[in-house]
Amino acid sequence: MTQPKLLSRAQLGEIVQVEQEALAYWVRDGLLPSHETEARKHKRFDAWAVRLAIILREMRQYGMSIVAMRELVAKLEAAVEIYGTAGDAPYIADAVDRLAENAGDTQKTFECMKRIEGASDVQLRAAIEAAARVPEGRQADWWLGYALTVGDDILVIFRDENGQLATQLGITYMLPASSAIALDLRRLFAIDWLSQ
Repeated sequence: MTQPKLLSRAQLGEIVQVEQEALAYWVRDGLLPSHETEARKHKRFDAWAVRLAIILREMRQYGMSIVAMRELVAKLEAAVEIYGTAGDAPYIADAVDRLAENAGDTQKTFECMKRIEGASDVQLRAAIEAAARVPEGRQADWWLGYALTVGDDILVIFRDENGQLATQLGITYMLPASSAIALDLRRLFAIDWLSQ
């Protein structure tokens, strides 16, 4: 098993175009996860930290407070954790569910078939079992974790009607709030280091 590549803080700053002081503050404040190397206790950063630093950079440019950033990071990390527990399997299970729901709709059936092409019966059963590991009512969090890990979709960040920080994937005709921030994850995460 290969070790994931880890970056120094200087390398991270160069890749995500954030000054060292901001990165140090985010690490110190618990916004940005790091790993300590054994040799000299230097902080190192993995691919998730790169993605999160990019999102934090964007939020800082929009004037988001540290308190709101902390709330957002907690939400994003919980979603990535749920995705990490179940992996890609719920994506396949979702395709199976949609296939069953849309059996009469040829176009939708074809789209679902494309998603599960090549999956054996054993893989499909494993996918359905893994999908069951996603806690009830947390499927949207799994999708968010998937989008953050894969770097796909539009992430919309807003305050809901109760004033709570909320996220949504994709842009619809009606935005969920009068004020929202939309981040194109595919564009933001399109950096060479993440694709290696």
